[in-house]
Amino acid sequence: MALPAQIDAATPPGSQSPALGDDRIRELKTAIQDIFGIPDATNVSLAAMDIDAGGLAQVIFYDAAATPASGELGRSGSTLYYRVTGTHTNTVVDGLGVIVDTTGAAAASIGTGILLQSESADEAPSDILRLAGTFTDVTAGSEDSVLSVSLRTAGAALGERYRFASTGAFLYTFTGAPTANRTITLPDSSITLGGLETGTWTADLGPSGTGARVEGTTYQNTSGRKRRLAIRVRPDAGQDAELRVGSASPPTAILSQAGSEAGSTMPGTLCIEVPNDWYYLVPSFSGVITTWFELDE
Repeated sequence: MALPAQIDAATPPGSQSPALGDDRIRELKTAIQDIFGIPDATNVSLAAMDIDAGGLAQVIFYDAAATPASGELGRSGSTLYYRVTGTHTNTVVDGLGVIVDTTGAAAASIGTGILLQSESADEAPSDILRLAGTFTDVTAGSEDSVLSVSLRTAGAALGERYRFASTGAFLYTFTGAPTANRTITLPDSSITLGGLETGTWTADLGPSGTGARVEGTTYQNTSGRKRRLAIRVRPDAGQDAELRVGSASPPTAILSQAGSEAGSTMPGTLCIEVPNDWYYLVPSFSGVITTWFELDE
């Protein structure tokens, strides 16, 4: 249905019937209500539509009823409501559906998004957030999708910050009672979170094993997890072996130590947990390293 470019609000000339003009306005009102699915008695005192070459661009409703009735479009302050009332009691009803399809051939990464905008000091409108559903697989019978949340950082364009996979990786309920905003920082690596330890002890990395670990050399934990060390040593009589850990290289804090009494050589084990990105070192000592094992938890 073609809509007129404008409505002439002037009083009809005497030769024209006012009733006829009223009928045309009522027809236009009915057509607009049908197009947008707006029921009769919707309280919208002023509405605006933008139309561009692609068709309808946006619809703006102003100054509507304070509380919308069932099925009405309304605005209370700055909030626009669309209410659907049903008979359901324990099910989820889709109150809104958005379809963005294509005239081309669908391929992976096709999707639909919702963009939220407002105003900033230099942009009107200014992008705030985008919620997007994206297909990672569009093959018939094996479709997979993800939910992504895009945000802005330091004035840059929207960028994906969170992604929830269709495998159900985030089917969890988070509980707690924080008394202030809390920040949880995750490492820049793939990790497995859980209440139980994960991972496997390495083979012997010491001089008698793979030789990957030796005394006098500083190593860094870059696994993205805590690293547990179990280093078996045999210091010479009257000597000590130390295990040092620190956030800077070389580490200086002695957190584990094993020694032999004078006149005897006693084996011992150096044990510690090293945080991610921290350094660890067994300084050169008089004696031998017999085994060296590590576990990234």
